[in-house]
Amino acid sequence: MANEVNSNNSELLTIAEVASLLKVTRRGIQNWLKEGRIPHPLRIATILRWRKLDIIEWIDKGCPNLKKPFIPDEKTATRMANMRQRQADKRKARQMPDKFNINNSVSNIDNIPVEQLEALNGVKDIEKTDT
Repeated sequence: MANEVNSNNSELLTIAEVASLLKVTRRGIQNWLKEGRIPHPLRIATILRWRKLDIIEWIDKGCPNLKKPFIPDEKTATRMANMRQRQADKRKARQMPDKFNINNSVSNIDNIPVEQLEALNGVKDIEKTDT
């Protein structure tokens, strides 16, 4: 009898079986897994399986949220800091006006007096033509 109980509780469950046991959809199980609300499955190659005992114990504990805070190692923390800096630099660059943007320069040359154009260009014989 003890062997039957142990073998029954060590049974591996598919996502569909876990969903059926908890009376939710497979998508619900996937969402809970992403949110850390359900025990992590075993990964066998690309296949996910849950120990039936883990699910039963989790239910007996009142289905607590299992998500643990992410504490990165030094290398990961450095990469994350660099990524945040690059993102901040990109945001800053988007906010700064572009010096060479044609929209920031004079777009209507007809409104500038000929004398100012001569002074800007160092050319004395500029004639204004109507187009």
